[in-house]
Amino acid sequence: MTQNARVYIDETGHMKSNVFGLVAVFVRLTFHDELKQKWLSLQQQILTEIQSSPQGYELAKAFFQQHPDELPEIHAADLINPSSKGYDPLHPKRELIYRKYPRGQEGLDELYWQRHVRWLEMAFELQDQYRLPLLLLAGDYDTHDPKVTKNLTMTQLFSHWDAPEAQYPDFLAALAKMDEFQARPITWAVPQMLFAIQKELARRDWRAEVIFDDSSDNRGYRTSALFNYLQEKQHLPNISGLFFKHSHLDSLLQIPDIHAYVFGYLERITRENKTPNRRDKDIIWMARYYLQRQMQHTHSHNSSESERLWGKLLAYEYIIKNAGKKDIQTKALLWFVRHFERMTGIFSAESTMGKG
Repeated sequence: MTQNARVYIDETGHMKSNVFGLVAVFVRLTFHDELKQKWLSLQQQILTEIQSSPQGYELAKAFFQQHPDELPEIHAADLINPSSKGYDPLHPKRELIYRKYPRGQEGLDELYWQRHVRWLEMAFELQDQYRLPLLLLAGDYDTHDPKVTKNLTMTQLFSHWDAPEAQYPDFLAALAKMDEFQARPITWAVPQMLFAIQKELARRDWRAEVIFDDSSDNRGYRTSALFNYLQEKQHLPNISGLFFKHSHLDSLLQIPDIHAYVFGYLERITRENKTPNRRDKDIIWMARYYLQRQMQHTHSHNSSESERLWGKLLAYEYIIKNAGKKDIQTKALLWFVRHFERMTGIFSAESTMGKG
């Protein structure tokens, strides 16, 4: 089957409010380049407004003078809360360009607020013209945190099965790293999302590459032997591959970003039982309108038992591959897969599993 779409993925997570969401947006190749060009034009329009502003945006003006080939990224968190991040005047960062003043200690006054909300709304309106299908996986941030679930940590799993490697100092440090990744919701959400994407693509008779925002945390999926195995065995036949890009290099990664942000914004207000103020309402209506509207283009997909098992194994592979040194990863993976097979019989049952 010829590739005819791309799927862009981004997430939102708020530990304090216990909110997590993973968003996947589907873009047909028939209009991919057109949408991308219009998105870049919107970024150029934002840059023009920033540069022509008589006051403020000193960081942005200095940044784009030094980097004339770059454009301001449309990241919702940076637009709506540009004062939230620390600032090193010697190393100005791309995400700080929406600040009114360099130190960012002031809140956005009404003029700046309305301008930033307008830019965000223009971004939503642009992508909405293409009726992009959207999948959302949402849940509690601590859903898989062993402190909450009381499940065994990775350290306890290896100790429980008397793995001799678990006694080595380097391996103990790696286990601590595994415990950290085990508690993160995205570790478990990505495999679930991949199977949901596969089903949605199959329903539409599409084939697509899946594109994640590039970060060091994603390196466990970059070299996933299990993902390649699942493709080989036709469990994910409509996904042509996993790719990792920076959103300033592939601007359409900014689309799931804005959806994930407004979802998280609305969810935090709902969970905190907060009465929305006027500025809150400027944001949450976008979630209630655009996010819900685009979710209507997709179907809900329940996971089969085999998909849940493969998803767990993908997650454990990801955890171990983020643990540290390659020799430790290799030992841990061999050991863990052997015991996972003993517990589930997943590989020996391969011939009886469905190919969806």
